[in-house]
Amino acid sequence: MKLIKLCKCLLVAGTLLLAVPVCMAATPEGLTAPAGVAWQSLSSAQQQLLNKHQDDWSGLPPVRQLALARGAQRWLIMNANERAAAASRFNNWRAMPDAERAVIRQRYLEFQALPSAEQARIRLAFARFNQLDVARRAALLRQWNQMSVAERAQRLQQMRDQRLQR
Repeated sequence: MKLIKLCKCLLVAGTLLLAVPVCMAATPEGLTAPAGVAWQSLSSAQQQLLNKHQDDWSGLPPVRQLALARGAQRWLIMNANERAAAASRFNNWRAMPDAERAVIRQRYLEFQALPSAEQARIRLAFARFNQLDVARRAALLRQWNQMSVAERAQRLQQMRDQRLQR
């Protein structure tokens, strides 16, 4: 279930990146911080979307400027259904308690710290889970939620052992 929760959190976090920049940790030693984005370098459509930030744009951290510019660009290429879905996810995010959002951010950062092969494995597992019909997914979630913490840990260990045997 931790995998499923992590994948759900990643899905939420990844889609929220369309509108909300994730708080970034300090720049690791040896890497340079990203350069900021000049307001004038934004397209007129991006400027229109981000107009509430125009007056304080130059004071925003470069990472935030970059995230906002990228988010605006992604928004502009979405169709109406994609925009509606993104807006719904953003509203769900905003409705979450701060503690729950903090957990999601932390899990996202933990996922980002995983080796790329492990990230790919988790994404594939989540994609397979999402391909299941709704009833099957609901049944699996019900089954997982009915397990005790010890039973969940045991099941996760069994799945790890099976993966290692392949």
